[in-house]
Amino acid sequence: MRIEALKTALMLQRTGSIPRTAEALDYGRGSVYMQIIKLEAELGFSLFDLPGKGNIGRRRRRAKVTDRGLYFLLRAKEAVQLLDEGLQDAH
Repeated sequence: MRIEALKTALMLQRTGSIPRTAEALDYGRGSVYMQIIKLEAELGFSLFDLPGKGNIGRRRRRAKVTDRGLYFLLRAKEAVQLLDEGLQDAH
């Protein structure tokens, strides 16, 4: 599991939008989407109900966090914060 993918998922949770996440992280939209899809495949469950992912006929534009995703992202945020603190302390 890559820390960049976790940070991308956390930003998507914050913004609720793939385009805004891509802009905030200076990534392409496709890169954000693929990072989330790969992370979900690795985890074995969906973090987000994404626009266009299994939502044929719906016009929802926001990425909605799933119940399992909410719990996971809470723990991921803690883990990322600890890793960032460890890196800062090491310098």
